[in-house]
Amino acid sequence: MIVTAFVDPSRTGEVAWRCLARRGMVHSECEAVDLVSLPPGSTFAPPGRDGVESAWFVVRGSGSADGLPVRTGDVVLAATPTRLAAGSAGLDVLWVAVLPAAVSALLPRRSPVAP
Repeated sequence: MIVTAFVDPSRTGEVAWRCLARRGMVHSECEAVDLVSLPPGSTFAPPGRDGVESAWFVVRGSGSADGLPVRTGDVVLAATPTRLAAGSAGLDVLWVAVLPAAVSALLPRRSPVAP
């Protein structure tokens, strides 16, 4: 797995994000771990994530995910891309993207296998 720090983030308009870890081996269901930082009033909808399931951990702030309210400490599980909107204080989320079960079932068996 490739791991990095939140330095020199990518930007889409005002939204900053950085991939902290990316799958580097065929035995991993984890596609990526990203930190996404939305300034107050901004929105973010990840492009090109079809077939990837997501867990969004709200690290700081409040806002909404697909129109439902979220705040610090909340977790949003999504089988499809999610549209995030930041509230008045902004919103920082840790985004964990994983392969769906139908895809990960096709991966080779892990070795060694935990009991």
